[in-house]
Formats: sequence, C-alpha cells, structure tokens
Amino acid sequence: MIPLKGRFATVLVALALTLGLGAPAAAEVEAHKVDKSHSRIGFKAYTSLFDVDGRFKRWSAKAFFDPADLTKSKITLTVDTQSVDTDSEGRDKHLRKEDFFYVQKFPKARFVSTSFAKEGDNFSVTGDLTIRGVTKRVTVPFKWSETKRLTKKKGGVEYLSRRAKGTITVNRKDYNINYKAGLLLPSVKDDVDVTFDVNF
Repeated sequence: MIPLKGRFATVLVALALTLGLGAPAAAEVEAHKVDKSHSRIGFKAYTSLFDVDGRFKRWSAKAFFDPADLTKSKITLTVDTQSVDTDSEGRDKHLRKEDFFYVQKFPKARFVSTSFAKEGDNFSVTGDLTIRGVTKRVTVPFKWSETKRLTKKKGGVEYLSRRAKGTITVNRKDYNINYKAGLLLPSVKDDVDVTFDVNF
C-alpha cells in the first residue's frame, strides 16, 4: 500500500504529465540560412525635387518560412541603423542624427513576426516594427519563390535558393521622424517605401 505522502506525489506526477509539464519542449524549427551576398534591405524616400534610394549594410535575420504550413513560419529582422548608405557621405551623416534615425540613442530597428497569411499566390506577414523606440503593428505583402532539384539525399529534394521579396510603405512621422526641411531645401515626403529582397 502506497503511503499518503507517496500517493500525493504520484498524483502530482500524473497531473504534470497530463498537462505536458513533464514532457520535453518541442524542438525549435531550424532557421533558413540567409545569403547576405544576394540580399538587400533598403528604402526609397521622396522629396519635392528628387528621390533617394538607400540601404542598410549591416543587418541580421532569423527566419523560417513554410508555404505549406504558415503556423511554423516566423521571422525576426534586426537592422543596424548606423549602417545606412545612400551613396552620399554628407546625407548619410544627417540621416544618423536626431532629425532622422538618431542612431546614438536608437542604434537598431527591428521587425518581429506574429502571423502569416496567403491570398492566391501571394503571402503577407504581420508583425511588430520598431523604429526609434516606437513599435507599430504592420502587415507586409511579399512574394515567395523557390528553386530546387531532385537529389539522392534524404528527403529527395535539395533547395538551391529560397527568396522573399516585398515592399511596405510607412509614414515616417509614425516613428517620430519629424524632420522639416529649411526654406531653401527640398521638402521630404512623409511616406517612405521600405524594401527587402532576401535570399536563403
């Protein structure tokens, strides 16, 4: 006969197993390896006189995307705002100052996905975009393509590349980028197109 204390412990163990508390955590899905040499995170800003194309030289992404099971998909993207590059040293220095990215106080911009969706052949990812310490929920449409070939390896398929490409328009003032040009300078539009073309 099991003593009272022993029976109580047995019940607790059984309850823990029933609730999954005693089970090992599910293995995290392995992220795709990013091909940085064939990828780009950038933007296009608009002024009253000309457009400015820029990119970020330093960024990192941890991503997994399964078009057949969107519930397994997720992405975390971190951008080093100090690495902004518009092919103009003077303009880049200005973009790093408080008028724009304020990199001294906010050295990173970040996107963390919360869900994915599909409509026809196109996909979208919803998540939290943080710029200058301000976080907004956004939905980003993107196209996904895969290049693969048959192989004798386990699984029978080898992926030569996976590619995600898209654009989202954001209002810079939503993220406290409130720069207003001087009297003799071109005005800067509020809307900025953020672009990405990432190969895995």
